[in-house]
Amino acid sequence: MADARRRLTNIVGGSAGNLVEWFDWYVYSAFALYFAPVFFPKGDTTAQLLNTAAVFAVGFVMRPIGAWVMGIYAVEYVALYLEQIGHERWFYIYVSVAILGSLIAYVRMRETKHSSLINDD
Repeated sequence: MADARRRLTNIVGGSAGNLVEWFDWYVYSAFALYFAPVFFPKGDTTAQLLNTAAVFAVGFVMRPIGAWVMGIYAVEYVALYLEQIGHERWFYIYVSVAILGSLIAYVRMRETKHSSLINDD
């Protein structure tokens, strides 16, 4: 009974994570028409849409490649780290790196001409 419950919990958890991940792709593809003129040069609508599609394609191709590379890294290095520093501290490191990436994107956006996306009032 415990084995069946554990299996069901794993299936539901994995499905929920997969749902959230694919939701990002659906949202990006649904709003690509709106992203195109905001993030890419004005003037040529076709070029804007092609650039938006290229970003989508690069992300879609890099997803399995990144999973493969990070899987190798995780097996060799992270398992050793987890034993040394613990799961909770590793989680804080992971979240800090994610926040750093978002901060870099935010600062970069403020430096470009797309700063109109950020309300400076």
